[in-house]
Amino acid sequence: MTRARLVQNAFSSGEIDPRLFGRNDFQRFKTGLAECRGFIPLVQGGFTRAPGTERRGETRGNSPARRIPFSFAQNDAVELEFTDSVMRVWRYGDLVMDGGSPFELATPFEEDDLPNLDWAQDGDVIYLVDGRNPMQKLSRAALDDWSIADVALDRGPFRIANLDETKTVQVEYLTGGAVEYWQAEENLTNGDRRQYGSNIYIYRGTQTDFTGGFVDGHCGTRGPTHTSGTKTYEMADTSGGGLIVEVRWEFDVVTEGEGTVRLIGSGDPFDAEMVGGLMLIEPVDFEDVPVWVGNDSKRNGKLVLYADNIYRHTAGSDSGVNPPTHVGGTRMTDGNSETKYQWISGLRGIVRITSFTDANEVEADQVLPVPRPCFDSATYLWAEGAWSDKYGYPAAVELHERRLFAAATPSDPRTVWGSQQGDFEDFLVGDVADAPLGYTLATDGQKNRILWLATGRRGLFIGSLGEVYRAYSSSQNEAIGPTTFATEIVAPDGASEARPIAAFGDPIYPVRGGGRVQEVKYSFEVDGAVPRDLSLPSRHLAASPIEQIEWQGAPGKLAWMRRADGLLLVLLYEPEQEVLGWAPVPVAGGFVEDITVSPAADGTRDVVTLTVLRTLDGGTVRTVEQLADNEAALLGGAGVEEFNHLYCASIYEGAATSSLSVPHLAGETVTAWTDAGDFPGLTVAGDGTVTLPGAVTRATVGLFDDSHEVETLPLQAVRRDGDQRGRPMRLHSGVGAVLHRTAGGQIAAVARDFGQAPREGGWIGMVPEAFDTDGGEAWSGAARLDVTTGATLDLRLRIRPQGGRPLTVLALVSEVEGEGV
Repeated sequence: MTRARLVQNAFSSGEIDPRLFGRNDFQRFKTGLAECRGFIPLVQGGFTRAPGTERRGETRGNSPARRIPFSFAQNDAVELEFTDSVMRVWRYGDLVMDGGSPFELATPFEEDDLPNLDWAQDGDVIYLVDGRNPMQKLSRAALDDWSIADVALDRGPFRIANLDETKTVQVEYLTGGAVEYWQAEENLTNGDRRQYGSNIYIYRGTQTDFTGGFVDGHCGTRGPTHTSGTKTYEMADTSGGGLIVEVRWEFDVVTEGEGTVRLIGSGDPFDAEMVGGLMLIEPVDFEDVPVWVGNDSKRNGKLVLYADNIYRHTAGSDSGVNPPTHVGGTRMTDGNSETKYQWISGLRGIVRITSFTDANEVEADQVLPVPRPCFDSATYLWAEGAWSDKYGYPAAVELHERRLFAAATPSDPRTVWGSQQGDFEDFLVGDVADAPLGYTLATDGQKNRILWLATGRRGLFIGSLGEVYRAYSSSQNEAIGPTTFATEIVAPDGASEARPIAAFGDPIYPVRGGGRVQEVKYSFEVDGAVPRDLSLPSRHLAASPIEQIEWQGAPGKLAWMRRADGLLLVLLYEPEQEVLGWAPVPVAGGFVEDITVSPAADGTRDVVTLTVLRTLDGGTVRTVEQLADNEAALLGGAGVEEFNHLYCASIYEGAATSSLSVPHLAGETVTAWTDAGDFPGLTVAGDGTVTLPGAVTRATVGLFDDSHEVETLPLQAVRRDGDQRGRPMRLHSGVGAVLHRTAGGQIAAVARDFGQAPREGGWIGMVPEAFDTDGGEAWSGAARLDVTTGATLDLRLRIRPQGGRPLTVLALVSEVEGEGV
């Protein structure tokens, strides 16, 4: 027989996959556990009890909810609770009130939309998409003053332009076709229509020197400018005699740049589903709009083209020596000739279709002035809006390099659109560096839709069902833009719908199917991004798909995940220390439906909030619960009674009392962890009252999860002649445990022999004396635990918590005796 003292002083790999139990040569085997249920591995090497939760309330009407963090600054954060068509606001665990009731805002998001919500925040504004509704803009004016509305997208985006020359569109004013421009002292007949500026007027006659009635005649020396009704203009008659004339004009309609127009089609370009959507229109024929040339006479009232803009010459003896370059209003370009030009339009016009007559006729409002050539002749250069009731709305959104990116409509599931830099609501694609852009991912025949967008240190990451891409600038000196947008596949196994996290600047996400968690990280060896499987050592924990992942950066670096079966998972991830450890965290029978992480009030740590479906006192409720922050107590900066390892708990602090009120746990069996000790197995009365054996000034009362436990991997004795496996071994003289801030816990040996049920030895307390109702303290240091066992082929240690008592293990030392040498 040989003896060996086995030391395990690192458990930071957490619970590892049972398929690795034979790999005692694997690095994470040496720092892993067979089971780490309800405990969290520590980056320092030990493991500690998982935090409990404090109940903060319920969702609105106990309905399914999606919570979105809204963090304006580290000390200015709220969480937005979306339920069926209603949003409420939570601030540091409490509902924001509006008078005597919680503030509520009506939203277009129905219950079925909530799992699909995606968002991007910019200051006091959040852009929200769900793939069904138009993109929403949620704005905060005050804590109890929020508004939500469709984003006013008047500048795209648009689908690929029509190139079928048989499908044309021509624009006309509702009162008829295009009219001639007003000319001074032109002789007119009552009813003639003339355009002046951006308006069309009807001539109603001229009266000479205030005598007689209004009759046909010349139209005077000044054009009309009013915008409604009929007005008479008085002016000198330059024909001689010093007469005064009055010219009467009736306002007809706004034309260039404004007002409603009729679109006349050829080849059936329209359908009823286009109502409400945008259309981009570009001219083909510029015959009546010559290119500007200098010192050209007789240009008054005529259109000219210069630098992709159309202008009207409105004053001056000739065209002047300087071309017009402005993009709005009227400006003088030549002071000597007093030449003025009015900006009319660019080379692209945008309309929003308002009514459908038939496949060749619709009405529309001008959003961006339609170029005059589109009134003069038909064009086949037109494109429909990409986001509409007809083609659907985006399902993913992200901010990256001062652009708002959106992606994945039902009709264009692999297209990404980026806004103008600095203007998140302009998607009119251009070709300059800061212009909006549109990009469709290449395909090998499959149509794997885009599921999410995530900004990273080295580009914009695009997760799709079949692969993950990195979008980057093809020019090192430029940001992503219309001419520099490039992509590469960085992970060929696809992504799930869960929003990724970027804990260290690179996306971490569940892969397609939710069975693994992967990080895409830059590699100097390959000079590119490569995937790394973070779940490989604990693959079994994703037996039920992972549906959500959130990051808590402080006080620890932890990723919290929600499985499809409602189980909460935690991942300790410290890549600089090469620490990667997983653990499941059951929450006392609750089904976790949602996880949110946002900064605490003081900005020093992150608060994790859970929405938990529970059955309490025979009814179904959805509780809002905050994970406890045990860090101060774990470090010794707070009293032992401030630990919270209970669930759906209420915390009392005040005058000494033995009667506490926990109405949300009426009828339940609870545990009370207090400054006077631990009181398990208490029953809450129907009125919500729980009575303690003695008075306390601080108490945490909640549900105890008896499924939490730790089990070591099989103890591995070192032998001179090889591996101990397959030979009997036993604990010889107990176990040494290095404990930290521990008030209770139990340990037992577990024998596992092939084909037999596990056999537990007697349970031994892990502290030198019981921590009873008279109070006590948390212990730190080494303890000798009298744990023994008979011979077995598979020897392990099992640890379980007691009530609300804190328990942290830093090392286990086992003296093992085995057969052979």
